Amino acid sequence: MTEPSTCYRVGDEHPATVKQSPPTESRHIPIVWLVTHDLERRAAEGRVKYGTLLRGFNGHDALTDAYQEALDLVMYLRQLMYEQSALAAENTRLKAEIVQLKEMLEKRTVDDLK
Repeated sequence: MTEPSTCYRVGDEHPATVKQSPPTESRHIPIVWLVTHDLERRAAEGRVKYGTLLRGFNGHDALTDAYQEALDLVMYLRQLMYEQSALAAENTRLKAEIVQLKEMLEKRTVDDLK
């Protein structure tokens, strides 16, 4: 198992405390539009699956449901952070290997390749 301190990109602050600058303007679609679309699709799926939309006083403890979903979300987010970190490290390693291979090839002459 990887040590917890190495589960994020080398040189970065710990992901739980890293500070970020304010977001900049972008030409991309507003995320709220994507979330609204996702909510509409999720509601339609819930209606098909449960025969109704989610409503208050439905016999479930909403706080418990939300808390359990939040725990799942945190697990998925941390998994993604770990996987991105591992892939970034592998990408860095492969780039260094490519540089070494190019240097080795540049040192060889045409006769060496025959």
